[in-house]
Amino acid sequence: MKYTKIISSLVLAGAFVFSSSAIAADDAKKDKKKKPAASDKAKGKKGGRQNPMLSLKGLTADQKKELGALMKDTQAKQKAAGKDRDARRKVYQGMQAKLKDILTEAQLKELQQKRSQGRKGKGGKGGDAAKKGKKKKE
Repeated sequence: MKYTKIISSLVLAGAFVFSSSAIAADDAKKDKKKKPAASDKAKGKKGGRQNPMLSLKGLTADQKKELGALMKDTQAKQKAAGKDRDARRKVYQGMQAKLKDILTEAQLKELQQKRSQGRKGKGGKGGDAAKKGKKKKE
């Protein structure tokens, strides 16, 4: 009697976990199918979020054109690199070097600030996780 209650409880718990994970997977598929509007793509937005490079202050039309071409080229190279971390890192470093040629010093600093602000909520370098590991010097 005691074992049957335990077994039935485990079966019910397993069914609950299975059904909730199936629902979550179905929701993820639906969200993946949603595409950003064409106007969002033109503005540099991806999934409702604007690319920080295209929202820098004082960008000229030439700079915007060069940044657009650089982002498109970088995306293609990243896709071609696949999961090879070294190749992806080289592509990123190449993009950073080209950014220094396109942007002014003030724009580069602004971009760094925007990137660090974007990481704060995600536990990245600028987030709370990084602060927890630091100790104050006494």
